[in-house]
Amino acid sequence: SFNEATNAVDAIMETIAETMHKGESVTLVGFGSFVVQKARNGHNSATGGSMLIPAKRQVKFRPGSKMRLE
Repeated sequence: SFNEATNAVDAIMETIAETMHKGESVTLVGFGSFVVQKARNGHNSATGGSMLIPAKRQVKFRPGSKMRLE
C-alpha cells in the first residue's frame, strides 16, 4: 500500500543520511552513488605549485548506468 511504500522510502532515506553523516559513501547499483567530497590535490595558479584542497561536508550524486541520459 501507499503507507508501506512511504515507510520504506523514509527508512531508506534515513539510512542514507546516517551513513553520509559518518562520512561514508552510499551506492545504489544502477541508480547512482552519494559521496562526501574528500580532500584532493589541486593546482595553485598563483604560485604554479600544487596544493591540498580540503574536504567539504558536501554531498555529490553520481548517476549510475541506468540513470545516465546518453
